[in-house]
Amino acid sequence: MNISRKIAICLIALFFIVIGAACASGSESGDGDGTAGEGATTAETAEATKASIGDPLKVGDLVFIVSEVKTAKKLSSVLGSKDGNWLIATVTVKNESKEAVTLNTSFFKLCESDGTTYETDGDNLMYVDSGQSFFLEKINPKLDKTGYLLFAIPEGLETNDLVLQVQTGFFGTQTGEISLKQ
Repeated sequence: MNISRKIAICLIALFFIVIGAACASGSESGDGDGTAGEGATTAETAEATKASIGDPLKVGDLVFIVSEVKTAKKLSSVLGSKDGNWLIATVTVKNESKEAVTLNTSFFKLCESDGTTYETDGDNLMYVDSGQSFFLEKINPKLDKTGYLLFAIPEGLETNDLVLQVQTGFFGTQTGEISLKQ
């Protein structure tokens, strides 16, 4: 078997593994999970999926708590330092399902009220603490994980105008928002 065929087979296998993990983590039930059931109004749905710093937000079988938000102009570690403008959020995620759930940094987005969204900055997380990342982290049932989310943001962006959008599953079937207003 030539090398390109081996690579193709490995990529196909990896694709099915990722899809399987997504299906497993996205299979949370809708009972008592902060989503509206039959007969609920849109306003009730919106209220059920919002929280503030320090408040738990249940989305599916996961509970998200933002405990701290800060900004930094310089990131430093044993690797050196890097100048820029970042928002660093300390988040705890608790798994209340009966199965392990795999998290990823793509489960989190920083959103402005005008619709602008910021993805996590995984490339520079090593300057904060790469061991406290949510990159493909598996959380067993009834356990939690606390980690950092790092977002590169424009200078002068007010954190009080931002929300952290969280989701369950790789396809974001259930979402919620945590206001970062302090």
